[in-house]
Parts: sequence; C-alpha cells; structure tokens
Amino acid sequence: MLVKAKKVYKKLPLGVKMKIRKYVLRRDNASVQIKGKQITKRNIERVLYKDGRLFDEVSKFSKNYISKAGKDKKFKLITTYAEYRTLPVLEKTILFETFHGKSMTDNPYALFLEMLSRGMERDFNFVWVLNHNDSLDIQAKRFKNIENLIFVKLGSLDYIKYLATAKYLINNTSFPPYFVRRQEQKYLNTWHGTPLKTLGKDMKGSAGQHKNLSRNFLQSTHILSPNKFTGDRLIQSHDLEGIYKGEIIEEGYPRVDLITNTNEKWYKSVILDKVVKINKNKKLALYAPTWRGEVGEVEDVSKELLEKYDLISQNIPEDYQLLLKVHPLLYRYVKDNKILMDNIVPDELDVCEVMSVVDLLITDYSSIFIDFLVKDKPIILYQYDQKVYLRERGMYLDMNALSFPLATNDNEMIDILHNIDKLPRTYREKQYYVYCQHGLSSSKVIDRLFDNAVDINIKHVNNEKDNILVYCSNPKQYKAKFINSLINQKENVILWFSGKIDQEAEQFLALLDKEVKIFFEWDSVLFTQYEWCEYQYYMKNSSHYELEKDLKKIFQREIRRSFSEIEFKEVYYLGDLKSKHYLSLISKGLECPKYILYNSVESILEYQNIMRSTPKVKEILKEYKHKEDKILVGKVVYNNPKILHEDISFDVISLSEKKAYLLPTDILNKQNIVLIFRNNKGKQLSKIMSGFFNNLYDAEKNYIIYANPEIENDLKNYPNIYFVPNNVDKELFLNLLGNEEYIVNFSNPVTDSKISRLIEKKDEKSFLFNYDPTHILSYLGDEKIIPLENDEVYALQIKNFLLQQKINSQIEQNK
Repeated sequence: MLVKAKKVYKKLPLGVKMKIRKYVLRRDNASVQIKGKQITKRNIERVLYKDGRLFDEVSKFSKNYISKAGKDKKFKLITTYAEYRTLPVLEKTILFETFHGKSMTDNPYALFLEMLSRGMERDFNFVWVLNHNDSLDIQAKRFKNIENLIFVKLGSLDYIKYLATAKYLINNTSFPPYFVRRQEQKYLNTWHGTPLKTLGKDMKGSAGQHKNLSRNFLQSTHILSPNKFTGDRLIQSHDLEGIYKGEIIEEGYPRVDLITNTNEKWYKSVILDKVVKINKNKKLALYAPTWRGEVGEVEDVSKELLEKYDLISQNIPEDYQLLLKVHPLLYRYVKDNKILMDNIVPDELDVCEVMSVVDLLITDYSSIFIDFLVKDKPIILYQYDQKVYLRERGMYLDMNALSFPLATNDNEMIDILHNIDKLPRTYREKQYYVYCQHGLSSSKVIDRLFDNAVDINIKHVNNEKDNILVYCSNPKQYKAKFINSLINQKENVILWFSGKIDQEAEQFLALLDKEVKIFFEWDSVLFTQYEWCEYQYYMKNSSHYELEKDLKKIFQREIRRSFSEIEFKEVYYLGDLKSKHYLSLISKGLECPKYILYNSVESILEYQNIMRSTPKVKEILKEYKHKEDKILVGKVVYNNPKILHEDISFDVISLSEKKAYLLPTDILNKQNIVLIFRNNKGKQLSKIMSGFFNNLYDAEKNYIIYANPEIENDLKNYPNIYFVPNNVDKELFLNLLGNEEYIVNFSNPVTDSKISRLIEKKDEKSFLFNYDPTHILSYLGDEKIIPLENDEVYALQIKNFLLQQKINSQIEQNK
C-alpha cells in the first residue's frame, strides 16, 4: 500500500502536499485518505524519500515558492503548465491557434472548416485560442451552436491546460517559449505564407528574433509547405536542415482552398456585408499592406497607411469599391479609425475568404498575392517605400523581376490605377508557387495528420548524420574559431547560445560558419511546484542521491524544450565552469557518449580556483570523469593533450598530482623572453612598454609577459605574446621560466619581493636584467652593476646586450 500511496502522493500539487503535512504529520494518530489510500504520519515521512529529513529540507523552500509565484505571474504560469503536463493526454481534443490568439483565421481555420464538413465535432473537442470576447467576434459567432467548441485566452489557465493535454496542436506561428511537446502529442505548424520577405536567421536586424520559432519548428511533428520554395526557405532559415525529424507536408495551403471553394454570394451577403457596407453594384478591390518593423517591434504606420489608402480610393475607377485588410500585427493601430470604419475588414475575418469575392488585389510585400494567383484576376504591387523596406527587411525574391504591375512611387500607382482594364489576369509565377492548389489541401493534410494517409507528398530533411552540440556563453572570438573548427562533412554542429544578444554577441555569431546551426537558450526553467523546491535545495547543497531522478527529469525536459527529440553524439561545454546549473544541465540533461568541457588558458586557471573554493561545483565537474571527455579532473588529464585558443596550440601540463595547466606549445618548443611588469602602473608602465617594444621587439621571439591586465590592449597587435595571469600558481611560473632565453624584470625588486624570490635561484645560463628607476643589474657570471642615466639609455643597453647574445649564438651555431 505504501508504494501505491507514494505514487499518488508524488503527483499531488505542492499546496496539497503542504496541507497534508500540516494536518497529518503534526498529529501522532492522524491520517488522511488520498484516492482511497490511507496515509499516516509514519507512512508520509517515508513517502517521498527514504531519508525522512530530506523532505523537511526541501519543503522549507515552499514559502519561497509561494512568495515568488505571488509576485511573478510568468513564473506561476510556467510552473502551472508543468503541473498540467503530468495530466493524461486528451486523445479527442484539438487545439487551434492563429497569430497568438488574435483571430480565428488562416490555415488552422481552413482545417477547422474541413473537420466540420466531415462531422468531426461529434467525436472531437475543439479548443480555439481567442484573446477577445468570442460573443463579439463575427467569425466565432458563426460556430456558436457547436457544443464541443470552446474558446480560451492566450496565457489563461484553460489555455495552458489544453496546451499541455490536447492530443492535436495546430498553429500558424508559434507556441510560447515554455511549451514542450509531449511524445503523445501531434503538432502541426502550418506557417502562414510563401516567404517573400526574409525569415529566421536571414532577417536583417538583431540576431535571435526567430529563436522561439526555430524552437517551435523542432517541436513540431509536421510542417506545412504550400510549395518547394517555401519548404526550402523555412528549413534553411531556421537551421532545420539535417536535424528536423518531423514531416514536411507539401500539398498546398488549406487557406487557399477558401479562395476557390467559398460560396461567393453567400459570403458576401451573410458575412462581409455585416461588417462593411458592400455596394452590390460595384466590383471589390482589396488593399492589403503588410506590417513594418522587426519581430516584436511592429511600427505604427497608421498615418502613412491612411494617406496611401486615400490616394488609391481617389484614383481607382468608380466601378470599384476599395476595402482595406491589414496584417494582424498592424490591425490594432487602425481598427478604430473613423475614416476607414466603413471599408476596413475586421481582423477576425479570414483574408482568403474575403479574397474569394475580390476582383482586384493591391498589396506591397505581403505573400497573399501568391495565394490570389488561383483567382486569375489582376494584382498590383504598391511598394512606395521599396528602397527603405528592402534595405531594412530584405527579400528572397527580386520584386522588380516579378511579372506583376509594380509601382514604387505615387505617380506610378496613379498611372496603373487609371489603366486597370489593361492589367493582365494571369501571371507566370502561378506555375512556381500555387501548383499544389487544387482545392483539396485541407482534406489531404487532415488525412495525413489523423489517419496517416500515404497518398500525399511528404518530405524529410533529417540527414542521419551524428549531431554535435556546443553550449556557449560569454562569447569570445576564440570560441567562434573553435566552433568553426568542428565543421566537417560527417556531423551536424549545433550551437546552443546562452546570454544577452548584445553587440559582442552579434559579432560572435557573425564569425560562425554558415554550416553551424544556431539555437538559443531561454532564461526561465520549466519546473513543477515541487520540482522548483527540489532544485532550490540542490543549488544550495551538495547533491542527494534521492533527488537524482527528479533532477534528471528537470534537466532532460529543458533539453527537450530546446531540441525536441534530437540525439547528440558529443557535447562541448564552452560555458562558465562556476555554473552549477549549466554544468548540471549538460551532465544530467543529455544522454550522449561524450561530454567535453573545452578549456581556454583563462578557464583552466579559473578552474583551479573553483576546485579549491567551490565544493558544490567540484562535485558536478567530477561527474564528467565517468565519461569520455577532455576536462582535467583531479590529477587525471584526459585524451586531448592540445587545445586550440585563438589559433594557438596549448599543451596540457601536469605539475603535480592535483594541478594541471595549459601552456602554449611554442613556449615549450622555442626559446622565450620573459618580461615582468608586475608592479608598474599608469604612465610609468606605458613609458617602459613603449620604450621596450619600440626598440627591442623581435618578431622571431616568443614573449611571456607577467603584468597587470591593463597593458594587454596596448600589446594586442604584437604577435607571439603570451600573458600570464597575476594570480598564477608559483609552480606554473617556475615552469614557465624553465625554457627562457632571457628574463627582463621591470618590476621594482624592493616592492615586489615575490618576484625576487622566484628568480633569484635561476641558473647562470639565463640572463636576468633587474630594473629599478636608477639601476640595471646585468647578471652574467660576476658582471658588475651598470648605473643608468635614464630609461632611453637603459633600453639601448638592453638592446645592445641582446643583439650581442644573438650574434654570439649565431657564431656558436656556425662552428
């Protein structure tokens, strides 16, 4: 009974667990029934963990959860969604979403109509995402008599419940970042148009605009493509090529069926005439411009739009009535405009149904003119801002090379409008973009989604290559070079980028090879309420063996949230070695043969400090030694003796059983000059540096510099320079000095006794210049102290000395 009770108890929400503890655990003889199972104090103390104290420790964080959930609605929403994911999947429920709940339109709507025509409402429950009141929506009111149809608002409890439990999910854009498709769910992403404008990573503007859309495509089981051009662009621009495991259905767009199959007379009189004043004696022209701006930053162009609408209406022939239908992203800016009120088509009406009764289409960069090709009626492209728009947005097609009438200014538009009767009705683009449109697209898609029909055009892009994942934060140039070095013809390289998309990140991403597939990590983690408490305990304490299963589930879900069902052969970690969260995410969340923590010179030194001072992270790092990796753990150096850093090869050097470092290979193979500037600062340092490198720099030598970080920028243009961090271990420093030709100490020996002690024991074969403001000490056997008059004389003497040593060396070689 205890085992069964345990299973029931673990599935309960955190609040219920807390109540049980309050009313049962504090009463010696109390008990509670959960779904017919009797649980007593003795039982419940053992229900979650064998270690009874662990539940008490974890549950202490429940107050923190309640406080955080009360202040952060997004956090509460996400944890509630995670709770709903534990509920059974509803096999007979279909969730529809269009443009994030703005309307009941587009491809999902066309599929919905096809389902109704088949009588599927008798067996299925339909859930439509609609952000406004459905009783005021002319589209939604058409279906008010369907008993199995409900409407939910985006982000509501009902929304996340059905998002987590509906068997079938149909969307024309994307679900929220917290969405993770369950294995039992089917997700059809229909998208919403043939892409004339650039998509995904091809878009101009800030990087990562498309990150949630790329993630959604990976989550989907089916992607809908109206033609080969669209499918290719969607896959390429969102880095799906080679790794997407779902199906691409290339059978046209369901929404285009509405243009050819809608009863024009019925629609015009019963639907359209209720929202705009239709003149039955005139032909209908539709002006349908697209939106401006970036994803998430739509520009308000209502004033400009009104001016262009007015220009068209004043110049179009009198036998036309001009209607206006704007993009859903733009509708909120113009919906209440009194001038447009009689002719603006509400956002809730489907544009393809509207186009079924239209005789002339005027648009700019919207792909609906591709859909309208099936009508064989005139199309005008009014691109008055073409130069600016194309520069800021970018296009896949050369708009000037299309066969449609094109106006790039007002005068050209007026001229076209005055000659409408001469416009062509068919265009050559029809054969390239609507060749799949035969009025049966909705039917074929439904047959595939629900019955797995085989008489349908299906494409796959998974190339069956092994996948390499690279997790990267803190973008640096050398990391980009390392990632590019992984590119070959045998594996897919996938970057998982974490961090803010600032200028440094933009530059980093621009350095990556085009073959690198880029995805972005999200800042919020998906937890159930109790998992959040377990996670908080874990982050503040050493791991507990009884938490391992739940922690693994948390991190595996995070991996699935970003990459769905992709499997990885190798994982490279280019992140923060101090981050217990991200190290755990990689080690516990992924199941792959090889985990590799890539180390730069900086990170390996940092790693030594971590191992000494952060036992919690040390514990995580040690997990990696159970796998085939390349990280230094304790005294073990794994199978990568050389690591690349900014095109420089580094060797792994073990100095003792507990310490290992990376040293440039050239330092070990060549003679070096060691320069010490430890306690020089400001103008004095700059003067010394310029004096030395202007007079003494030799491109054939390696220079090992031990100095304050401020001089690194001054010397970044010189090759063959290696910096030693100030916090360097004494053993490493002595190792560095084991292969030098000369040591030049610019540091004051009086104030920097540490350096004096390190170098005073060097053998006589090395040459040491020890500098203070008035003297240079030249140690060559028993050579005397040489007094200096100024820095210039000092620099000249060093130069002459080094030159003489070089000559002597060449003489010795010639012998």
